Amino acid sequence: MDKEEAETGSGIEGMMTGKPCPMMKASIFSILTWQWMQSFITAGNRKPLEAEDLYDLVPDESALQCERRWLKAMEQERTKKNKNHTEPVSVWKLLYKSMGRKFMLGSLFKPVWLVTVVLQVYILRELVKIAQTTERLQWWWATMLVLGMLVTSTAQSICQHMCFTVGQRTGVKARATVAMAVFNKLQEMRLASLVNTNTGIMLNLVTNDTQKIVDAAMFFHFVWTALLEVSVVGGLVLYEAGIAGIPGVIIIFLTQPLQVKMAQLVGKLRRTAVNYTDSRVRSVNEILTGVRVVKYNGWTAAFLKRIGDLRASELHWIKRANYIRASTSTLRDGVTPVASLATFGTYVAIHGGAALTPSLAFTILALLSILVRLFSIAPLGVQYLSEALVAIQRLQQLLDLPNGHGLGSSSDTDEVLATRAVSVSNGVFSWSLKDQRYSSVKKKKSEKVKNRKAKQEHIGVKILSKVPDVKDLKFPRKTYEEEATLKDITLEVKRGELVAIVGAVGSGKSSLLLALLGEMECLSGESRTERPVAYAPQQPWILNDSIRCNILFGNKFDEERYAATVTACALDHDIAQLPAGHDTEIGERGVNLSGGQKARISLARACYSTSPLLLLDDPIAAVDVPTAKHLMECVLAGILKDRTVILVTHNKTSLSYCHRVYLMEHGKLQEIAKDLLLDGDLDAVILDDAEVGTANATDHPTKDMGHAHAEIGIVPKIAIVEEPVRESIEIVGKSSQKGTSFGVESGKIVGRKGSLTVKEDRVEGEVTWATYSRYAKDGGGLVMCTSVVLIFLLAQAVRVMVDYWLSIWVDHQYHLSTKIYVIAYACFCAGAIGFSLSRALLFTEAAMLSAKQMHGRMAERVLRSPQIFFDQNPVGRIVNRFSKDQSMVDELLPSTAQTCLESFVGCLGSMVIVGVLIPWFLLCVPPFALVFLYVQRRYVTVSRELKRLDGLSRSPMYAHLAQTLQGIASVRAFGAEKRMHDQFIAMIDANHRAFILFVHASRWLGIRLDFAAAICVSIVSLLVVLLRHSISPGLAGVVLVQSLQLTGFFQYGVRLAADTENYFTSVERIQAYSNLPTEADPDTASGVITQDWPQAGEIEFVHYTMAYREDLPPVLNDLCFKVKAQEKVGILGRTGAGKSSLAAAMFRLVENKACTGSILIDGVDITHVGLDDLRRRLSIIPQVNHQGHIKSIIC
Repeated sequence: MDKEEAETGSGIEGMMTGKPCPMMKASIFSILTWQWMQSFITAGNRKPLEAEDLYDLVPDESALQCERRWLKAMEQERTKKNKNHTEPVSVWKLLYKSMGRKFMLGSLFKPVWLVTVVLQVYILRELVKIAQTTERLQWWWATMLVLGMLVTSTAQSICQHMCFTVGQRTGVKARATVAMAVFNKLQEMRLASLVNTNTGIMLNLVTNDTQKIVDAAMFFHFVWTALLEVSVVGGLVLYEAGIAGIPGVIIIFLTQPLQVKMAQLVGKLRRTAVNYTDSRVRSVNEILTGVRVVKYNGWTAAFLKRIGDLRASELHWIKRANYIRASTSTLRDGVTPVASLATFGTYVAIHGGAALTPSLAFTILALLSILVRLFSIAPLGVQYLSEALVAIQRLQQLLDLPNGHGLGSSSDTDEVLATRAVSVSNGVFSWSLKDQRYSSVKKKKSEKVKNRKAKQEHIGVKILSKVPDVKDLKFPRKTYEEEATLKDITLEVKRGELVAIVGAVGSGKSSLLLALLGEMECLSGESRTERPVAYAPQQPWILNDSIRCNILFGNKFDEERYAATVTACALDHDIAQLPAGHDTEIGERGVNLSGGQKARISLARACYSTSPLLLLDDPIAAVDVPTAKHLMECVLAGILKDRTVILVTHNKTSLSYCHRVYLMEHGKLQEIAKDLLLDGDLDAVILDDAEVGTANATDHPTKDMGHAHAEIGIVPKIAIVEEPVRESIEIVGKSSQKGTSFGVESGKIVGRKGSLTVKEDRVEGEVTWATYSRYAKDGGGLVMCTSVVLIFLLAQAVRVMVDYWLSIWVDHQYHLSTKIYVIAYACFCAGAIGFSLSRALLFTEAAMLSAKQMHGRMAERVLRSPQIFFDQNPVGRIVNRFSKDQSMVDELLPSTAQTCLESFVGCLGSMVIVGVLIPWFLLCVPPFALVFLYVQRRYVTVSRELKRLDGLSRSPMYAHLAQTLQGIASVRAFGAEKRMHDQFIAMIDANHRAFILFVHASRWLGIRLDFAAAICVSIVSLLVVLLRHSISPGLAGVVLVQSLQLTGFFQYGVRLAADTENYFTSVERIQAYSNLPTEADPDTASGVITQDWPQAGEIEFVHYTMAYREDLPPVLNDLCFKVKAQEKVGILGRTGAGKSSLAAAMFRLVENKACTGSILIDGVDITHVGLDDLRRRLSIIPQVNHQGHIKSIIC
């Protein structure tokens, strides 16, 4: 690794690739036609795209610029309303002020679009008149009409694509803005506020909710301009049909509130479903972060059931929402025939059957179709706006949470800190925000602000579904003294002092350190802490990065200082054994480190910093005795001798190095004589934790908060604070006999030397037929697929007959009575609606069934994967499949795939009728089909890779968010907020480079397909003119209407096919996890063990050898020993000697060909026992328990 890279503390790529976007220098023509994308499309078809091939973002779209506009808007709003920096500001207003003006420019394309659409209708009427009249044709007029059809079709396309693009680009800016707002809020909130939220909420805000905002921005202009457009088109219908047009217009207008109501209902159902989505994602995150504990205890089946229950509830509401969406599409498709029936029926009733001419009938039909299209887009926009409103409300609730106040002042003019590093006077601290009402220094607030505050305090309950385990429990209210965690704290620490804090488990020691960092709510008293501060939590926060970067943590690399720190922290020997030395990558949460190694790296980080004050939370507890002695001599009495240190400890020997000692008991602090402790009078206090096992504290207040809240039975829910147990995992390259450490228990070394985390899978090329086939199989198999295809064909056949019968009617071809024509037309309309509804509901049912099967299989495979999988893959990467990818499969894929299939079936129906009526048209079909398919394939090749790059670049962003939340106290203590912030900005930009190019590639395809479609319509118009004597006026109208539908169906279908394939990359990613290799059979074959096995508990290792991977040396080598029944055996050994490997072996967490020999329990080889049976019948007390409510963990 490059030293400069190491100094930044990260190897994350910057946000710039050195390829400026050509759009910045493109001409107007190039921008309107997306010609500037041509070179990129060509390059993407030559080879699979990589991240370095992508263009840089336009500066206006970068996350940094979006954030600056947001902050500027926030400052202006607060100044305008005289609000202080803690008062909430409307998210809607901030989004509008930061990007609304440019966004509104997109509305300028809508009037032009409306004019071209109306002109095209009247061009169609004139073309039908040409077939209707017997007068001599004026060729110049016919030529103008054909060219007019070409020009209006092209102009419509340009206006529509530009309007969509402005909306999508604004949506991308909003996505970056929201993501940065969430991340900044995370860095501003103290841990007391974070108790009420979790990673699942933040991940959903940054993933699913931001996508809702993008969708709403894309359709916003189609909503608010709908009133003007509907007024114009509705007026033209009345102008053409007179009072006969009133029934048709009324029918269309009446369906509008119904569609809006249905869209609002979808939004309401979405709000309900999102609660279950949050809970499901939260549960998955909890399980993944504590997967080792889950496996140790044999809880896999129980947690699979929990996820399955949440998924069933979530899917119940999603299915209902999708059914309503499907019904809305039927309503949209069916209203045109019904409105035309009402209009034509009324017209002939007033004026007689002969008055309905072909030109008038098809002009009215075209206008009604436009009116329906306008009304259909508006509810879709309302639906997206409704869902975006839900997302913004959730964001508003998060942003309204109070921020932390940070550390105390450390300015040069601060007299209190002139000679002291820490000064706390009569401090009362609590983790519960509701205790603010007791503060003696709290300012009076208005009743409105108080009500808002009360709402903020219960944000977690509002956002998350209630936990059934504890919802029925009732507890008495606590007094102020009972609710406060730390009471009457007075602490003065002079500069250069080493002060020790001792006390029993849960007495408040870790909370005291966090209170000094400003992470707790100070209810009364004063607390000041010198800055900057170095903090080493007892449960170390480890970055998924190299050892060097973990120690430097953004500080400049000083070789001499670095070497001295590594030596003092006893890391020389460990690092020397590694294949890449200091550049060896540490897995997520330090999965390839022992507890002692993580503690020493965390300690080294604090020691290497230049902070004058260090807060060390029992860094010696996780190491063996010789190492502990080395740390006391070389760290406490060595490199830290001239710096101020506050040390939480249970080690009696370390007290001899301290200047003063404080005892923490029941949340109260008192200074005690060091001699009393050294004489052994208070050994019980110091050794309390040692006797029961080392207690871990985290950056989050789980330990002391758990104690503080024990009486009310609730452990604060911070989803990412718990991590899988990792006590002593052996090193790569050496056997345990050599006393080595830093082992990679699992995980394939890939990429650069010393890397642990594997690169995320990326399938190149087309989505395979196997992916589609498996999706169809999950949706009901051959029977369901056949039924769907048949009903789609029948629905389209009946729909074509509606227009064809209209041509027969207006041509009076069979000389039937008007009543017969109307009744037959009504029957065809009813049939079209019935089949349309049936196909929509049947397809939705199949899609939901497939989504259900896919998620269930993925959850089963992931949770039953070997431990190696979780060590190699960051949690954020796995959660991405359960959140973003699953959301695509649940919501976007069904509607897109359904519309795509409808488009191609509609194309087939239109092609048949146009080809039958004008056979010459069939000559145009092959070349246009080839052009469409050629352009589509070039697009799909690029868009597919862009979609995959989009998916791959999302995972690091989510992992960074989760990682920052896990160690937020350390981030703030070290003053690393800006660096973590800048890294997140780079990750957002890296993701948006792929996403915005995907948007532009979609428009590149659309504009070309639309232009080819415009040429196709012009050719049909020309054929109508040339063949006017051999085709009836009614059939001419049918041909023109169907040609517009044919090209519309085909080019829209081609685009949707590309979008569907892109969404199928999410299916592909989920199916990849559905094919993961699993552990051994969870159940035991009959006759292997008895019902009460094991009875005696006798354990025997018979020549047992274990390696974490087949290509690594053994970490347990030819072990032979026996533990008799009821014996109590202690296992000693230095860090990394293999103690935890024994537990991993007994619980069969590691099984491969390199594992030989056998382990017998009561004479039964454990490899013959099912994994769930084995693990449930054994018991282990891990270093860190699984996260959850006390009741759920115990029971």
